[in-house]
Amino acid sequence: MSGSARPSGRSSQAASSSIPLQPEPQIDENDPLYQELLKSLNHIRTYTRTVFDWIRSEPTWKNRLGNGWEFKKLLGHGASGAASWFVHNGDDPDMPEIKNVVIKLVLREYLKVPPNYQGLAGEGSFLELMNTVETKHVTKMYGDAKKDHTGRAMFFLEYCPGGSMEGYVENGGEKLSEKDLWSAFECMAKGITAMDRGSEDLSVKIWDRPEIIHYDIIPSNGMLESREA
Repeated sequence: MSGSARPSGRSSQAASSSIPLQPEPQIDENDPLYQELLKSLNHIRTYTRTVFDWIRSEPTWKNRLGNGWEFKKLLGHGASGAASWFVHNGDDPDMPEIKNVVIKLVLREYLKVPPNYQGLAGEGSFLELMNTVETKHVTKMYGDAKKDHTGRAMFFLEYCPGGSMEGYVENGGEKLSEKDLWSAFECMAKGITAMDRGSEDLSVKIWDRPEIIHYDIIPSNGMLESREA
């Protein structure tokens, strides 16, 4: 019989026995590719442990959030830091007005700059400067840059519930109309104008300081707050 007959263990041969099994290849641990992958994986493990320990250590931060705050989600990470979303779930009468905050932990120190350098010495300095500008189109930092229990810089940032432009597209968000696309472009243009002039108002005299250039205007760095009428 063919097809449905169950073979006996002694006289039958498995159909796949004609395909020889390939021996598992031996790994040369000195192979440059293997070494590079190993370094990357070790970096991921170290990075994950660093962020995990940092979140768990919130009660010991020099500038902590306080009681009632809970970690919600890791929003993004890169070579220089990790951005985490925290939510306040407390029910005390002194509950803060702001119940969502994003904290960016800086994993790399600022680059050393010459003594005569007059520009911004890091993202924290830029955010502190932009807090003095009247604009809704640059992500706000609450207060000044702060420190955790180990002295690493932390930025307490405005939470944008719409996520990034990149995430919106990749997650299959509602199809954007041409009006929405132009509106998003207008918001980005206003943010860049505020960085360039110190104001979104083109009639205002440009501020007297070196120009600010973003250098990385990409969809993942464009945050969505809300849709204005």
